[in-house]
Amino acid sequence: MSKQRLTVLSVRQPWASLLLSGEDWCENRSWDSNHRGPLWIHASTKIDEDECERYGIDPKSLETGAILGVVNVADVVTIDDLPERVLDLVQTHDLDSDVGPEFIVGEYCWIVTNPQTLVRPIPVKGKLNLWKHDADESELTLKEKFPPLITRRPEPSELGDDEDAEEANLFIVEMEDGRELQLEYFLPDEDDRLHVEFLQTGEERVIVSEDDPDYTTGTPDYQIACELAWDEYPHMFEGGENS
Repeated sequence: MSKQRLTVLSVRQPWASLLLSGEDWCENRSWDSNHRGPLWIHASTKIDEDECERYGIDPKSLETGAILGVVNVADVVTIDDLPERVLDLVQTHDLDSDVGPEFIVGEYCWIVTNPQTLVRPIPVKGKLNLWKHDADESELTLKEKFPPLITRRPEPSELGDDEDAEEANLFIVEMEDGRELQLEYFLPDEDDRLHVEFLQTGEERVIVSEDDPDYTTGTPDYQIACELAWDEYPHMFEGGENS
């Protein structure tokens, strides 16, 4: 049976399903990408239940731990350039103009179009960044996009508080051995280098560059924390910071 190699991105629910319902057409990332064209959306195992409640979505209705469907990456726009281009993007790609500003928060906005869902989700463990998955052609039968999921819109007072900003620096990584690695990145007042706290143990470490001996000889958990930081905070490492 022939295989097709998919380019996949893991996204937490409910955002994975919102991308595939067309209600969210901006996938927020802290990093740029040259990828254009088909992008398969994988729903990670964690569900943000606060966001589900905020938008009136039943978390029990959401699939997790599987590739759910595919979108088309039409463009990647910086948050600074988006206000000038948003009208043109909406008209050119027939996007939902009701998508509120609360969906557009990342440093880079990946503009996605043409959502389609799989008839049967493909169970698979997610990975960081863009990743590849070889799927049987028989697994790739598509149908129309998901029906609308949002049943309520939050009030402006419910959006953009300090707690949201703090949570943006919290990450949960699913390790190959089945463990969850809970990480929080921060900049101490007395140090301009990026730090990470391993929340299960309370250990704090400085994030270093790839050629630093602390990384090359570090534990797998520490190496994962560094690799995630390089992807999520690339501006911290481009000019020699943390190196």
